[in-house]
Amino acid sequence: MHTCLKAKTRDEAISLARHILNTVDIPKGSIMAELHSSQGDSGPLQEYTQWSVFLDLSNRGFHYHTYYDTNIRSIDLKHLAATQKESLVLTMEDSFSSQDMTSRMSPL
Repeated sequence: MHTCLKAKTRDEAISLARHILNTVDIPKGSIMAELHSSQGDSGPLQEYTQWSVFLDLSNRGFHYHTYYDTNIRSIDLKHLAATQKESLVLTMEDSFSSQDMTSRMSPL
């Protein structure tokens, strides 16, 4: 059974993967639990989808978006493998911002 159209390009495939994963995205606050750890920590715990990852195995691309920034970001793993000899770390976005598009509007 086909549930969606087959992607024709890499960008279409990434967009399609994003839409499919969004169907199981967990919004912040929709699942609440009480934290009880062996270290004595306790308190409310919110489960949510912190980030979603889309891998392009053919081109060795790592694509992701975070809970706070839904723009898709990309990392070229092929380039990193060829140029980097040390481990790298990337800080994920932890705040939300909105882009005002008012000035880009035009008459029909």
